[in-house]
Amino acid sequence: MASLLLLRAPVAALAAWAALGAQEARRPEYQTKADLIRNLVNYVNWPQNGDRPLRLGVMGVSPFEGHLNNLASGRGRRIRLAFFRSMKGLEDCDAVFICESEEERLPEILRALQGRPTLTLGDTPGFAQRGVMINLVVTQERVVLEVNLKMARQADLGISSAVLSRAKVYGDR
Repeated sequence: MASLLLLRAPVAALAAWAALGAQEARRPEYQTKADLIRNLVNYVNWPQNGDRPLRLGVMGVSPFEGHLNNLASGRGRRIRLAFFRSMKGLEDCDAVFICESEEERLPEILRALQGRPTLTLGDTPGFAQRGVMINLVVTQERVVLEVNLKMARQADLGISSAVLSRAKVYGDR
């Protein structure tokens, strides 16, 4: 019985997350993406998952226009935001959202984070194929998840099967 209850909570949260797609036409794109990031970090297992807040870095020119500000509150793991224009300090982040403005520097950023348990996120077409672990791309007016599972595993990060079942997965399953 307890295991059924444990399964129901993540499934209910992901059902609510899937319902965001229906609301996208009425919501700003980056509010939807901020909400998805808030939910997604609760479905990633880090090797050292302490009680401390998750540090989310935003690398580059942020398109979120304040929509990330509400990540610090709410249910789930607490999140602390940090904004970066240079790579100094990125290594201290648990997760890094790589903005489209950093497309040319993407290989350099990924190399700097290689070997660290740092979740990489983006929203630029082609980023998942180039090594970003979770990419939120807009396809036919919906935000679609792309997951590079090979890169997540190399970073010793576990991504929930509930997320993988709703994503286009690159790399080994």
